[in-house]
Amino acid sequence: MGLPLGRKNRDQSTLPADPAPPGEGTGRRGRTFSVRTLMMLVATVAAVFAAGKMAYDVLSPASRWANQARTGNAVERQHAAMMLGQVGAGGASTAIPALVDAIGDEDEQVAATAAWSLVEAAKGGRSLARIAANGGPATRDPGQIRAVTSALIAALKDPRDPVRIAAFGALNSISPNPGLIGEELVSSYSRAARSALDDPAEMVRWEALKSLKVFGARSEAPPPDQLIEILEGDPSLRVRAQAAGVIAAYPHGRDRSTLALLRALGQDQEVRMAAVGALQGMLAHHGPEVQARTSAILPELAEALASEDHLASTAAAAVLGEIGAEARPSIPALLGILDRPYALDTIVIDGRPVLDSYRSEPGFQAALALGAIARGSPEEAEVVETLVGLIRDPSANPYRRMSAAQSLAKFGPQVIASSLPVLLKAMEETWEAGDPPTPQLCLAIGNAAPALAEPDEAIAMLSSALGRPGAKIEAANALAKFGARARPALPRLRELEQSEEATEWVRAAATGAILEIEKAE
Repeated sequence: MGLPLGRKNRDQSTLPADPAPPGEGTGRRGRTFSVRTLMMLVATVAAVFAAGKMAYDVLSPASRWANQARTGNAVERQHAAMMLGQVGAGGASTAIPALVDAIGDEDEQVAATAAWSLVEAAKGGRSLARIAANGGPATRDPGQIRAVTSALIAALKDPRDPVRIAAFGALNSISPNPGLIGEELVSSYSRAARSALDDPAEMVRWEALKSLKVFGARSEAPPPDQLIEILEGDPSLRVRAQAAGVIAAYPHGRDRSTLALLRALGQDQEVRMAAVGALQGMLAHHGPEVQARTSAILPELAEALASEDHLASTAAAAVLGEIGAEARPSIPALLGILDRPYALDTIVIDGRPVLDSYRSEPGFQAALALGAIARGSPEEAEVVETLVGLIRDPSANPYRRMSAAQSLAKFGPQVIASSLPVLLKAMEETWEAGDPPTPQLCLAIGNAAPALAEPDEAIAMLSSALGRPGAKIEAANALAKFGARARPALPRLRELEQSEEATEWVRAAATGAILEIEKAE
């Protein structure tokens, strides 16, 4: 039998229950509740709930920061937005919705911080580029990164400059990969970037161009007219410099891009430097998807080649070399550049030199271009004579001698073999460590191997070059081309292969040469 409802004392005796005041009912089985009892019950439940929430907030930093992002003052909300980006993958499901809401905060600094933090929250401590490459989700929920991208694209329409700048900066850390964010968002992202090129804020235009560089590299269309207009007329030097790199990233329409970048060499130093880098980047960007430069721009290249601007003539010579045999009308002009004194321009930005490489010297690039253009041409003999003359002349600039040797190596074995005495003598003269022509001379001698009936002197010189810093790989590769005839070099090659001081690449070259020589025996 149950005990009647009441309060128990220490000896478990039962005290009478409180009588029900007038107007208050009694519950079933005689239970009665006073107002005081109900108030105590409500207070107890509230205390338990508050304690539970406090414990949850302690155990879940994301929840605590999400609450502060909603209820704190401006400084607290900004701090909370920053901390929400650092909660890790476990708190992303709480942090991301809170940060999306915070982008609409009335305080622009809070909103901008939330935009930056959104991407950090989605990363969960991981690299989005690596995630995209591996095909894995950025967070435990693959949809979170798409939600983040969508929110940031929407933030690009915010009327506040700091918010738009932060949103673009955050978007630029997300790979616009359909496998990561989906085709629809990639398309929205691309449209938003193009629209932002007209944004009044300099940094928004700059960030938009960073995005377009990625999209441009995947485009099958040439750079849009708007990019050329920005390169030539945007009021911001930073934006114009950024546009140079974006234009160069497009694999199509490269004739027009080249001419625009050549014109940009006439601008301020910052844009000039960016144009040089863009032109050099185009030279290094090859592949079946990349449209080659054509002879259609030969008149403009000839004008640039004759320019007193050394960087313009250097760039023109390099492009002519890429065009190849179709650029043969430019051979006389290229030979003429080799008659000029060595001339290297230095670009200075903020009081320090940022470009003084020998690769930006007209004669260096002219010699290389001749090797790509003149073989088999009516001017071949004249070109070879000029290149050999440069190699022979100990007073010539060493970098020009280097490019002349590299260029000569592109001609046929018979042509190179006829110049062997000059090449061997030049190697003796440039024997000191770090003298640039030696590796290129090894390359040329190796390419002459099929035409050398008596190669002993050449093999002995190449064997000696195995001990010269900066020439070991080229010397080993050249010896491999002599096959079994290079047998006398095997002891030195084996020594190099086993050397603990040699780099991995040097040892690999020695191993390759040994295999080629032994295979031919």
